[in-house]
Amino acid sequence: SAPAPNPFTDDTCVRVAIPSGGASRALVVICDIHGRVIRTLHDGAVTEGEMEFEWNGRDDAGRNSPGGVYLVIVESGLTRESRKIVRAR
Repeated sequence: SAPAPNPFTDDTCVRVAIPSGGASRALVVICDIHGRVIRTLHDGAVTEGEMEFEWNGRDDAGRNSPGGVYLVIVESGLTRESRKIVRAR
């Protein structure tokens, strides 16, 4: 499902559905429009069902990210999905 709220100002929630019999690990990252990873939300074990990850608009170093378009990339098993998200400032 799509991140919500979108666009967002301060924080947003990224929901990821892990199917039964799916991957046991997942990578969830936020990338800028150039494809650079600015924040890793999750890199590790996952369980079947829906998982939620919060993004507070900060990068991995804790710096506030500027307003603009970002991509949420989810990789699990052989599956890779991307979703557009907009940070309003």
